[in-house]
Amino acid sequence: MTTSISSQVISLGSLLRCGDSYVVPPYQRNYAWDEGQFGVFWFDISKTFTGAAPEYFLGSVVINNSQAPEHVVIDGQQRLITTSVLLSALRSHLKSEGLTAMAASVEDFLIKSAPQQKLFKQPCLVLNKTDKGFYENHIFHARPLAEMQRLAEDEHASPSNRLLAECFCFMHRRIGEMRDGGLGIEAIADTIVGSLNERVFVIRIDVKDDYNAFLLFETLNDRGLELSEADLLKNHLFAASRDRLGETQRNWEVMEQDLGSERLIKFVRHHWLSTRGPIGERGLYSDIKAAIATPEDVAAYSESLCDASSLYAALSDPRHHLWGGFPNQQQPAIRNLVEAIEILRPEQLFIVLLAALEVDKRGFLELTRMLVNFTFRYSTICNLSPSAILQPFIGAARDIRETGAARTEELFKKHLATLYPDDSQFHSAFSRKVIRSNAQARYVLARINDHLSAKPSMRTEGDRFATDLEHILPKRHNGSWETSRRDFPGGIDKYVYRLGNMTLISAELNGRLGNADFETKKKVFDEDCLEITQKVLSAEKWTAEEIKSRQNWLASLACKIWRYPG
Repeated sequence: MTTSISSQVISLGSLLRCGDSYVVPPYQRNYAWDEGQFGVFWFDISKTFTGAAPEYFLGSVVINNSQAPEHVVIDGQQRLITTSVLLSALRSHLKSEGLTAMAASVEDFLIKSAPQQKLFKQPCLVLNKTDKGFYENHIFHARPLAEMQRLAEDEHASPSNRLLAECFCFMHRRIGEMRDGGLGIEAIADTIVGSLNERVFVIRIDVKDDYNAFLLFETLNDRGLELSEADLLKNHLFAASRDRLGETQRNWEVMEQDLGSERLIKFVRHHWLSTRGPIGERGLYSDIKAAIATPEDVAAYSESLCDASSLYAALSDPRHHLWGGFPNQQQPAIRNLVEAIEILRPEQLFIVLLAALEVDKRGFLELTRMLVNFTFRYSTICNLSPSAILQPFIGAARDIRETGAARTEELFKKHLATLYPDDSQFHSAFSRKVIRSNAQARYVLARINDHLSAKPSMRTEGDRFATDLEHILPKRHNGSWETSRRDFPGGIDKYVYRLGNMTLISAELNGRLGNADFETKKKVFDEDCLEITQKVLSAEKWTAEEIKSRQNWLASLACKIWRYPG
């Protein structure tokens, strides 16, 4: 391994200005730094501008140089990209002052050298597919600051493209602040370029193949380099795949596209629990590293992850195209259940649902309905131990995979019945429940209202945006609600987030309520009264007793709605 690795300490400016091409491969993540990170980058290197730090070490950059002068960046792309954005912002300031020669000198950092003078300049940094076009069109070919500011706030742009624009605006602003401090732009340019060339350093580590690069990654991590569990897993799989690296990389890229970097490791964990069983004491990464070690193992495992990633993504997206493949009569119910999962976030049930989607879609609707009702009782309302249901969920997933069928009644009896909160336990917990999440409170009240309503026009299921959540005793109550301690024992704030203090009202009418007193609210409620709100009209005043009474009534209804068997 050591004969295929070399390293040198080099200034960041020399690394960029050597004229080589640095390529971010497709499997590497998109640009991900926000102001918290590129702000620290600026703060650190700017110490060398003022002499507060004579030099600064920026860490290591790992490069596969087997196809030189085109180098593949294995680690360090975020720092290289951020540096190039800083230089682009500096060039923008110089051009705005008509300093074209100095701007061209700064631009030398950003372009790839060629044996002959070329008509079109090419960037020395080539980003991945998501960011390549944006970087070349807007960072490399400098766009006006006003356009970059607009792009930084463009909700239709990809998140990484917006971050690139935000970084440019940040760097442009910081250089502008230096100018406001009395420095001329030529002096600023000399200072920044001088620091990059002489005072900001990296360790450039060159390897001959990706295998050694990934092994190096793990070695560095063992010695204290902070890498995420997802990075470690990816690097192990890439290293162990050997001659099947391209296949593994493609599978990983699809998985990242389906899930994004934030949900990826949670998916891998749930997939492992669903297919392999409990995780050992040393953790997920260690278990996978021990079990998935040969190129054949890696190829098969990465393919199984790739196939399952779209299914997992669908479990958090009621609009996912997967649900369109179910029978027409099942689709509305499935989408409603998936929306409930997204609101309630009982994510351990993904272990079971993933098995059902992979093995037996015919039983998926009934199984999902049971699991949502079970976890609503167990987790959302009774707040019981999540660790106690992990093993039963793993067991249920294993049974589905071994039998090839998702038999809901059998799975419930075998794995969950002993943990199921009965009506007495559920009613007691519900009658005291405080919910601060508007989405969860609205879900609960909407389900109860639609259970009560015989008329479809009085249900919320047709248009969930037509009604708003209303706190009868307002969250920001004014003097008209300052009642005695006898009315609200323990203080008025104790009751605001009780479910009994909440109802639903049309969005149009809700805008008229504000912090109005109870009598005023009753008059508005009466204009457009859903079933769940009618009981409020019978109250002469609104105190802790009315809230408790109403919540007990809601709890009795909830026992009928969230139950298994239904």
